[in-house]
Amino acid sequence: MNLLPTAFPTLLAESLPSVPSGTEIAWQLLLVFLLVLLKGVFVAAEFSLVKVRASQIDELIEEGKASRAALRAKHMVSRLDNYVGATQFGITLTSIALSMFGERYIVAWLQPKLDAMLPLPVGVTHVIAFISVLVVLTFVDVVFGELMPKSVAIRRSLATALRLSTPLSGFEFFFRWAIHLLNGSANWLMKTLFRIDAKVDSHENIHSAEELQILVTESQRSKQVTATERDISINALELSELVAHDIMTPRTEIIAIDPKEDFQTNLKMALESKHTRFPLRERNLDHCLGVVHIKDFFRIINDPKPDLTKIRREIIIVPESQALDELLKTFLAKQAHMALVVDEFGATVGMVTLEDVLEQLVGEIQDEFDAPLTGNGFERVSVDEFYVDGKMPLYELGEDTDLRLESEEVST
Repeated sequence: MNLLPTAFPTLLAESLPSVPSGTEIAWQLLLVFLLVLLKGVFVAAEFSLVKVRASQIDELIEEGKASRAALRAKHMVSRLDNYVGATQFGITLTSIALSMFGERYIVAWLQPKLDAMLPLPVGVTHVIAFISVLVVLTFVDVVFGELMPKSVAIRRSLATALRLSTPLSGFEFFFRWAIHLLNGSANWLMKTLFRIDAKVDSHENIHSAEELQILVTESQRSKQVTATERDISINALELSELVAHDIMTPRTEIIAIDPKEDFQTNLKMALESKHTRFPLRERNLDHCLGVVHIKDFFRIINDPKPDLTKIRREIIIVPESQALDELLKTFLAKQAHMALVVDEFGATVGMVTLEDVLEQLVGEIQDEFDAPLTGNGFERVSVDEFYVDGKMPLYELGEDTDLRLESEEVST
């Protein structure tokens, strides 16, 4: 004999609370609303802490806006694992409370009304009531308790993190024992089962040069920085990838001054070159005495026997493998504008200037004496054929052709 038709409604009726009155259901709905709101607070706090950058908070502090909320938020971001665990614990508690105090009482209130309206067995009306309440509560929970708070926190992460730092800090302090227990258990399981160390490596949160280039490009697309600022930033991030050998003027093209030559001959050559600084050599560039500035010529022009060695300045010697960021630091530290480039044997292979380095940051620098630019010395003939100026640096040719061109012996 089948007892299900008579036994099932009885079991359902026994599992439900008594039918709540209108006042009781109003209080239950208010409780549901408050629980959804509280869950939204935890969700917003979680996403804001994950999304906000520590540099944004540091900027507030540097501007003198170091409120207690900002200091709390900075502390939370530095201990992200602990405070994200606190938000997850809060979300779990509110979800459990919603299922306990929301669904059962609303179903108990709705089912008698369905029984009166629909000529169906009690078990069927209970299922209809249960599914209806489940759908509505799920919609309210997902939209108002998760999606909306998440969107607000992502779009206004800094403001959200600051506003919620105080209540989240209090919640974490009150439930710290439970949060530490849960985090510790999860970390132990990760290390035991997956060999994953739960300790966050601080270096993992640091952007690489390539990532910074992408961020700068995205900032330019959103009009946060100009195209010029983007280009300079990207060039600065690539500065360490180039060395002195890549941008130097080859030895054969260096205009050097010989102090044994006639002074007027040297002065004429200097003026015709339209340069301002010249290496002072003895015999050849492997025996460089220093550097002379064009304006210093006129300090001794009226001397009976002008001696260029008296106006020479110290010249910097750098290896051809020195990275440009280090070379720039050297120029700035020594207040110099010119350096000789030597190979591993100490022989002079070229010359590099501060302007050469700066051009890698801002592009070609033209003065009133330079001929107008007519091109960059590159013309594509076909997919794999090009006309290239023999003086064009290899790294520039590689950028124009998307080819990987590297050589330890030549730079052009």
